[in-house]
Amino acid sequence: MNWIKVSNEMPEERDTIFAKLKGTDKWKSAMFEKMSEDVRVVVVFEDGTRRVHHSYTVDGKWDVEKKPPKRTVTHWMPNPELPDD
Repeated sequence: MNWIKVSNEMPEERDTIFAKLKGTDKWKSAMFEKMSEDVRVVVVFEDGTRRVHHSYTVDGKWDVEKKPPKRTVTHWMPNPELPDD
């Protein structure tokens, strides 16, 4: 598997259980419409340090980028398949 640049492609997102409530009076600010599967990501910190983490997207934004210190996802790849045994 090769790393995919975030600028070229993002992981596919699917509707969450909250999606059907969007646009209704039951929609709350803590809800989200779409979410991707957990993937491996390359995270770059403010000081230039690069690390591999796991993350997912929520409505097109990386969850790991919401946490301090400031970090940016530059690449991602799907997780490998689990072994059969």
